[in-house]
Amino acid sequence: MKFRRLLSELQRRNVFKSTVAYLAVAWVIIQIASILLPTFNAPDYVMKVLIAVLGVGLILWIIFSWIYDFTPDGFQKTDAVEMDDAVYSTNSRRLNRVIFGALTLAILLLLGASFWAGAQWSSPGSTYPDSRIAVLPFEIVGGDEDMTYFNEGMTESLIDEFSKTGQVTVLSLVSSR
Repeated sequence: MKFRRLLSELQRRNVFKSTVAYLAVAWVIIQIASILLPTFNAPDYVMKVLIAVLGVGLILWIIFSWIYDFTPDGFQKTDAVEMDDAVYSTNSRRLNRVIFGALTLAILLLLGASFWAGAQWSSPGSTYPDSRIAVLPFEIVGGDEDMTYFNEGMTESLIDEFSKTGQVTVLSLVSSR
């Protein structure tokens, strides 16, 4: 019974909606940061710190939304606010607008970044330069013919390892002779 009472109190104080609004705005901030931080060559830890700060901010926001309500007169303690239907519906409409706006912006950013990244991946200038290498067979020193098998194996192994990187085109052994 106490759990239902807690849920109804959370709903009455708009804690759920304000948490969803915070998460939507935080998502937009992370999307913008994921686009802008690599542009300015920011270190990787900057994004991690931003996410950690937003995570701590979520906890603080939930506490704040439990204690205070945003009324036409500004922020007031929830106990001091008389929650009539007009104040409740005004708060609810504001939070719905924030949630809708933030989610719309986040989706537009996500789609825009996806199309931009897709265009970058398909353009020929964004791939690695057309680098080609050829692995030449080792020279057998001393005339030992038993080393021929080892020589060819080492050459094929090097060609195989270089071709796994994907950064260069490795010419086959036949074309390098």
